[in-house]
Amino acid sequence: MGAYILPSVNYPINEKLSLDFGIGFYLDRFSVEDKVAATATCKGNRNISQIQTPINFNFHFSKDKSYQLGIGGFASFLVAAKEKGETIVDNSQFNFIDPNDPIFYENSVVSYDKNIKDNYNSVSIGAFIQIKRSISFSADKKGFKYF
Repeated sequence: MGAYILPSVNYPINEKLSLDFGIGFYLDRFSVEDKVAATATCKGNRNISQIQTPINFNFHFSKDKSYQLGIGGFASFLVAAKEKGETIVDNSQFNFIDPNDPIFYENSVVSYDKNIKDNYNSVSIGAFIQIKRSISFSADKKGFKYF
C-alpha cells in the first residue's frame, strides 16, 4: 500500500497540445517476509519515499478536448528507505536445547530497524504513456483530471 501526491501545472501550447509538469511525493509501504533458514524468519514492513518530477506532452482529442493522450518521463529522487520488523527463531528445531529450559522454551525474537537506502538507486528515471480525461464543474473554468 502506498500514497502518491502530485500537484502539477498544465501549460497549453496550442489548441491540441499541452505540457504538464510538477513535483510529487511517493510513499510505498509493503510487507516483507524472508525465510533465512529452516529455523529463522524475518517479518517486517519496508517503506520507500521518493520525490518525483514528471513532465509530459498531451495531445487533446474528442470534440470538447476533454480526453488527452500523454507521453512523458520522470526523474525520482530517493528520500528514505527503511525496514522495520522482527527476526523469529524457532527453537524447537534445535535438538541440543533442553525443552524444559525457560530461556529457550519459546521462540527467540529480535527486533530490527534498518536504514536500507544504500540498497536503492538515489536517482532513477522512467517513461510513461497515459490517457486522461478532464471534468469540469463550470463551463468557464478547466476542471480536474482523472485517469
